[in-house]
Amino acid sequence: PILRELGGRAEHWNMRSGISREHQGEFLARDIDMLLTGSFNLEHSGSLELHPVFEESFICVFPQNCRESFNLTNMPQIPFIRFSRLTGMGQQIERQIVRMKLKLPQVIEVESSHQQLALVAAGLGWTITTPACLAAVCDLHPYLRPEPMSRGRFARQVQVVARAGELGDIPKRTASLC
Repeated sequence: PILRELGGRAEHWNMRSGISREHQGEFLARDIDMLLTGSFNLEHSGSLELHPVFEESFICVFPQNCRESFNLTNMPQIPFIRFSRLTGMGQQIERQIVRMKLKLPQVIEVESSHQQLALVAAGLGWTITTPACLAAVCDLHPYLRPEPMSRGRFARQVQVVARAGELGDIPKRTASLC
């Protein structure tokens, strides 16, 4: 929909996905003009424009056959599968784990939500992720049991980020389309 609606407004489109910290560095180096991200960690001032897309709460995801649930007094007996701490989302999850004073041993850490949820679907552990990440792995849904966080709820903001005044109405319209 973005390219269908706005494709003719730019000579060249290069769409990427991956680790947000790398993209933020490319944004600062002016190799990327606009970000759609849920992990924006850059200090900003009036030199940036931020357009909200949506907010989503983090959730727990367990293997379908696991009957354990997340709570602070009785942690699941299967390993916690971490989202890479090299990512903004992984850092946000880790900050929440620290705030909640959880002792989750370092066993498995992955770089993509597909890896993370595939490991959970295989019964190798449980994780904390977002509904958008869960929605991206429809083939795994029969093997997963998502649950809201019963305690320590937190959320992320997904937004379009651009340098102020450089792209006209494209950032705002992109957020609206998203």
